[in-house]
Amino acid sequence: MNIIKKASMSMMIALALTAPVLFNGHAFAASTLAVKSTGAEVLKLQENLKALGYFNGSNPTGNYGTLTRFSVMKFQAANGLSTDGIAGPATLSKVDTLIGGKSQDLYTVNEGDTLWIISQKYGTTSDRLKIINSLAGDTIYPGQKLSTLDEAKTVSEAASVTAEVSEENIYWLARIIESEASGEPYLGKVAVGNVILNRMESKDFPDTIKEVIFDDYKGIPQFSPVADGTIYNTPGTDSIKAAKEALSGSRPVGNATYFFNPDKSAGEWIVKNKTYLTRIGEHVFYQ
Repeated sequence: MNIIKKASMSMMIALALTAPVLFNGHAFAASTLAVKSTGAEVLKLQENLKALGYFNGSNPTGNYGTLTRFSVMKFQAANGLSTDGIAGPATLSKVDTLIGGKSQDLYTVNEGDTLWIISQKYGTTSDRLKIINSLAGDTIYPGQKLSTLDEAKTVSEAASVTAEVSEENIYWLARIIESEASGEPYLGKVAVGNVILNRMESKDFPDTIKEVIFDDYKGIPQFSPVADGTIYNTPGTDSIKAAKEALSGSRPVGNATYFFNPDKSAGEWIVKNKTYLTRIGEHVFYQ
């Protein structure tokens, strides 16, 4: 009889440890989401954070990388939560509560609307609207829904997190921008930073800026400045500014993960296997 009671008690404990927990009326898994977590729960979290204006990476992937952690930290800082970058019950509950109010940040395009007209209504600029919505050009269509939530403002609400994020990341991001795009227009510099951050969030690349920069394929560096040593050049003011802007959420090339200069390289594999997005200065960008 005692054996049966002990077995029953063990089973109850096991069920208690694996069952979902309720927090403010919402059910969550007992385990929390953190770096290296994968799956549908991570994907939903990324989609919700993107809708709320906190997720600055490429399209949600379901992989909890460093950028997702940064996005969670910015959300936590802006909402009075512990900024540990771990999506536990309190964080998930707050995301779930706020996602319902997201509709007020969406604008439905009317006949005759232009990006300039919409930007005037929301006190922003056409360029910011393009960045916020990952638009490649100025063309918009009636019925299209545009986000008006400026991620740069969201980041400013979490300045303490930005400072924590920036020290190590600006150091390396500014250097790859300088070595790859020193002669490019400012938007092209931000675009290079955009690509590095997209790679950092993708499951196909490492999950820190430094590791992305020094990544190699069969012993060959992914970026030529690593091979020729120019990665260690001191970045100029514009490169540092561009690194900060990219880290703050500016995404002039959307989900691009590749770029090259067609005057210096044919980029055959990229052209055959990836989708062309746009050209800025001497660089073409692909996703």
